[in-house]
Amino acid sequence: MPLVFAGLASLRLVALGSKATVSGDRIEFSGTLFLRLLILFSSAAAAVVLIATWRTSETWERLALAAIVMGITAGWPPIVQIDDREVMQKWWWGRKVSIPWSEVVSVEENGVGEYQVYGDDGRAVRFSRYLVDSQRFRQEVRNRTRVKVTRVGDPISITKS
Repeated sequence: MPLVFAGLASLRLVALGSKATVSGDRIEFSGTLFLRLLILFSSAAAAVVLIATWRTSETWERLALAAIVMGITAGWPPIVQIDDREVMQKWWWGRKVSIPWSEVVSVEENGVGEYQVYGDDGRAVRFSRYLVDSQRFRQEVRNRTRVKVTRVGDPISITKS
């Protein structure tokens, strides 16, 4: 288990040292190249094991390996974009959540580099600690919205109570 925590800490350190991509008035915060390669190779390795053991494995083993491949792939980090109009979160499977700055009602920080931006209709954009340049994200949110960034008491919790 300590090895897992060391790996997660390494991913966080790489994210802290990486910078967001700026294109015109848009700032894009994505997962680091290291994180994306880790997810890519992990899902590919699980898929290779699934294919290599297809004839000799039981049905439940095939289903478990397929679930592992899908679970690893689902972990691909979303892209969070900020521009003059809105904050937006885009997932690889096509889901988008966007909140215009005029509709932001609260911003929460959990103390470990994760943020939740809430819109007036309940929509939320989540900024993960494993995305690049969390300090820049925090500063941009403070500059673009009138609401105060509040710190939630439980650093484990990342959902709005």
